[in-house]
Amino acid sequence: MSVKVRAALEVDPEALIQPQSRSSEFPCCALPRRFHTNGRSVYSESFFAAQLIGPKSAIGIAEGNRAPVGYVWFEVQTRPGRSRLGPMPL
Repeated sequence: MSVKVRAALEVDPEALIQPQSRSSEFPCCALPRRFHTNGRSVYSESFFAAQLIGPKSAIGIAEGNRAPVGYVWFEVQTRPGRSRLGPMPL
């Protein structure tokens, strides 16, 4: 199967929930005492919609056979505890 990744659009939140729901199933089945989501996505369409228009995040959606099979998501965050350690070396 060939998989292509493209930038997710504002019309894609529903498509992003499909791979999220599937990825939630594994930890729920493997460690049921630790994960209690019943395999349902903890993220809603409104959550993904907000991330897509947010200035500090971006999402790419992976498609195989014209169906969503995964996604990549990054978010720029400021972590308060990091400043006292100084800049992180590259």
